[in-house]
Amino acid sequence: MSEPAYRDARAPVEERIADLLERMSIEEKVGQMMQLPANRPGMTDLLETQHIGSYLHCTGDLVGELQARAEKTRLGIPLIFGIDAIHGHCFDESGTVFPTQLAAACAWDRSLLRTIGRITAAEVRATGIHWTFSPVLCVGRDPRWGRVDETFGEDPWLIGELAAELIAGYQGAGPGDPFDPVGDFVAGDRILACAKHYAAYGEATGGRDAYEAEVSRRKLLALFLPPFEKAVKRAGCATLMAAYQSIDGTPCSADPWLLRKVPKELWRTDGFVVTDWDNVGSLHERQHVAADLREAAFQAILAGNDMIMSTPSFYGNALSLVQEGRIDESLINDSVRRILRSKFRLGLFDEQRHADPRRRSVVVGSDEHAAAALAASREAIVLLRNGRSPRPAPLPIGEGVRSILLTGPNADDVVAQLGDWSFGSLQAGATSNTFHRNQTVTVRAALEERCREAGISLTFEAGVDSPGPVPGDPPIDPRDPSVPGTTERDEEAIRAAVDAARRVDLVIVVTGDTLRQHGEFHDRGILSLPAAQERLLDTLGETGKPVVVVYLASKPLVITPVARTADAIVCAFNPGQAGGTA
Repeated sequence: MSEPAYRDARAPVEERIADLLERMSIEEKVGQMMQLPANRPGMTDLLETQHIGSYLHCTGDLVGELQARAEKTRLGIPLIFGIDAIHGHCFDESGTVFPTQLAAACAWDRSLLRTIGRITAAEVRATGIHWTFSPVLCVGRDPRWGRVDETFGEDPWLIGELAAELIAGYQGAGPGDPFDPVGDFVAGDRILACAKHYAAYGEATGGRDAYEAEVSRRKLLALFLPPFEKAVKRAGCATLMAAYQSIDGTPCSADPWLLRKVPKELWRTDGFVVTDWDNVGSLHERQHVAADLREAAFQAILAGNDMIMSTPSFYGNALSLVQEGRIDESLINDSVRRILRSKFRLGLFDEQRHADPRRRSVVVGSDEHAAAALAASREAIVLLRNGRSPRPAPLPIGEGVRSILLTGPNADDVVAQLGDWSFGSLQAGATSNTFHRNQTVTVRAALEERCREAGISLTFEAGVDSPGPVPGDPPIDPRDPSVPGTTERDEEAIRAAVDAARRVDLVIVVTGDTLRQHGEFHDRGILSLPAAQERLLDTLGETGKPVVVVYLASKPLVITPVARTADAIVCAFNPGQAGGTA
């Protein structure tokens, strides 16, 4: 017998999709809409019984093992693997870590974002993964929100411009090439992009992550949708991720206007919409707009969600809804058609199903990529101040400087330097100073090397012993003298730093926040620096020594003590693995 048409690599993609859809059972179709976390117990066991179409948070040898199992199923439909490669393939310890989106936005350089996208795509694809949940197109308008570091800032136009370039890097357009919204991604170094969080996610009330967004339709059209429209219509972004929150009482994942009417009918995307983590379950369990999980599945399908992330109950409920006649199978077919289209365009039915294991050691974390990360970090850094009357500008460091004190909690902290989405899906709970340590150059490491070369004496004192308040701690207001803001160990560390400062020609302070103070559900009501850092800065200022402050933090904070003390201010945000050298 001849091969079925969907297996013919020479046939047009749409013909292959039509042929495969006719052969699929309703169980196999609903299974294609399922995306499960591979790192959760029991989820990979469902691959064959529920015909799973996608996994996320899957790394290492498990990627190839699951893909081989999928190949042996009745129709051999390949899996598509997704991962949060937000500023590089950071969940892989050898992956290249670039500056965060907020830091990269400071470069105002379209080509830089395209380069970051191209390198990230090559590394992600070399590990057998095909899809990144990036770029973040949220508008960063409230600095209390914990995820400002993931955004390109507060301006919709800039966000759209930079996101389009990052998408072009991910999906295959090279430097100088026109965007190709209807192309494929068959090349072995291309991945699907995912514009998120759709939409108005960063506008949550009070800067609280995933809370209600009180946004009018006019405000959506004017401020929050334009970057997504540019991503879809100009850059051909393959997927959209629905946001967690509700807009005026309607959860994004239950809004047909937002998910179906706008992107699929008005923007005419042929890509698909994926929910964020357990959005469908949340319709019942957190947002209480669905009476049970079956009703949640019903609302999600009608709204236009195509792939359901991390809601295992969706499979059985969706099947029941179709069998009962409450959901027309044409809606399921539309979602599956969109998902299969991406799989065919990625070449997963053909020569690109399995990654070449030899490419991983050559591509991931290569010297070429490390050099690009250094160039990106250099472009992302911004000089905010250099000198203040009557004192001279301390930068660049001149020949008269023969001794330097380096201090501050972020001078030698890999976690603080790399920031969010660098250490695994558990974020702050998964952090370790050993992860990415081999390729990360901190400010301390870089400065020690340069001082040796220049014959300058360098002294290091941490200056602050504690990282500052973290979620769950009682609130600390450093302006309130009745609330202790520093510990005895902090005071000892500050005294040691001040004593050392009196014996040197120049003081460099690396200040900012830590990963436990930002990220998902890590919002902050008080945006000042931790009290111990403020005291360190003020006390160093009293020595009369010239002070250079490197601001290494996730987002804008209130830096009054920095402005009061620093002769020069260098803003780095989270500058990536080469941040210290830069």
